[in-house]
Amino acid sequence: MNIQTKKHFFCVAALVFLLAAAHTETKTPEISSALKSIIGELEAVFPENSSLLGVQPDAYIGKLFPSVPPHFTAGLSISGTFVDTGFLSDNVQKIGDSISDFLSESGVVDTLSIDFDMPERIPYPSAGISARLGGIFLPFDIGLYGITTIGNVLDSIEFDDVRVSIDYTTFGADVRYALYEGNLFLPKISVGAGYMYSRQEMKFKISQDFTTNAGYGSAEEHSVSANVATHLDMTVATHTVFAQVQASKKLFIFTPFIGFKAAFTASEYDGSWSYSTKINETEKSELSDSDKFSCSNSFFDTGIQPQVFGGLGIDLAFFQIAVNLSYNMRSYYTSGSVLLAFKL
Repeated sequence: MNIQTKKHFFCVAALVFLLAAAHTETKTPEISSALKSIIGELEAVFPENSSLLGVQPDAYIGKLFPSVPPHFTAGLSISGTFVDTGFLSDNVQKIGDSISDFLSESGVVDTLSIDFDMPERIPYPSAGISARLGGIFLPFDIGLYGITTIGNVLDSIEFDDVRVSIDYTTFGADVRYALYEGNLFLPKISVGAGYMYSRQEMKFKISQDFTTNAGYGSAEEHSVSANVATHLDMTVATHTVFAQVQASKKLFIFTPFIGFKAAFTASEYDGSWSYSTKINETEKSELSDSDKFSCSNSFFDTGIQPQVFGGLGIDLAFFQIAVNLSYNMRSYYTSGSVLLAFKL
């Protein structure tokens, strides 16, 4: 490396260092930390609440061809992963407290309270339109599912001072091969592999009116009206590949089943936040702040996720109803789903 090249190298390195330093010099860095904590939890939840959308009670549904009738299913699945909401409410509260502390230290207001109360435990939801087609000649079947939100259908969820909007897209596919097609006494057994994708965008909007401390920003000793508006935006995308084994047994109109999945998940996420403070309708840059960040994790960063799943299907003429449960033995997440499908 000659002298001129070295000079260019060190100039570029210095510029990168300065830009990185400038990016992290926010007035309220605690907000980025709290937002990353929320995203970290959501990265683990998304693959869980999508994992049951493609589940079908029969370990193998039969051939599409040659078969009379041809075997296939089509229906709707609704699922949810049960989560403790502390990771969400506690971190949003930390964000509000950080803004309040900053405004208090700046002498604008003594304290600012943001209310964000949620049930302690909720099923974080997902849904999908699903279909499964029997194989051609060989004993396999192929499953597909997917759904996406349209417009602003989930744009008006409110918790006290916080308004939440959610957009999500999820789809998946898997192939199963019947190791044993079952008989009067023994169950069907299949092995398979698949892929799932989930992308969810969450936006939090918080707006709080208050009055400033007397005399702030002017020589006159009186308080004036003010407002602080906060925006928290998160986008999380997960890619999950998995292998599975499943067994099921038809008993009259009932089909109990059990299975096991081993999954790997990769993810990418982006986060950004900002808050602006207006006093007498005039925005104060010295009382406003923002930041943004992004990151990604490979399939090997989070390691293998072992999941046991099972449930019960009920056949009613050409329709099937199924109730499914799953448990991740590493993250301890429990999920449940309901399937309503047309079945041949």
